[in-house]
Amino acid sequence: TPAALTPNPLTITVGATGTLTATLSPTPTTAGTLSASSANPGVATVPSSIAFASGQTQVPVPVTAVGEGSTGITVSLNGGSASSTVHVNPAPPTVTSLAPPTLTITQGGTGSLTVTISAAQGTDTTVVLSSAASGIAAVPAMVTILAGQTSAPITVSANTPGTAQITASLNGTSATSMV
Repeated sequence: TPAALTPNPLTITVGATGTLTATLSPTPTTAGTLSASSANPGVATVPSSIAFASGQTQVPVPVTAVGEGSTGITVSLNGGSASSTVHVNPAPPTVTSLAPPTLTITQGGTGSLTVTISAAQGTDTTVVLSSAASGIAAVPAMVTILAGQTSAPITVSANTPGTAQITASLNGTSATSMV
């Protein structure tokens, strides 16, 4: 029978997968199949059955995060069961665009780009900015997208004639515009 389901709790993000480990005791003498279920499949799912081999005491249980929230995962075998809680956090925001893709500004003037993130957040989000040629076109080091918003304007200063690539970065994602 399942003696434990660990870790408890397991924390993963929406769209990610994690693994719980079912500990079987006593050591099974024949191969078999664990039954698994999620109390809320809208939060996290598990396969309905998971095979194990004779002598296998640790059985990995794959968990897929579907939506934000918490749910209980239960494995059962031979009348016994073990449970664990899974907490699913929202996926971190990503940069989805920097618009317009090209911007023309007269030397000495300013222009505006707009950075957009994947989803409004509960707290302010800081997006890192850079210019490949700040002598030509400069941007602040960062811009803050306010809680509840998905975009923010960025002021671009035109210093000298030429072309510069502006990049907005967040959580391993980025978008660029040519100025």
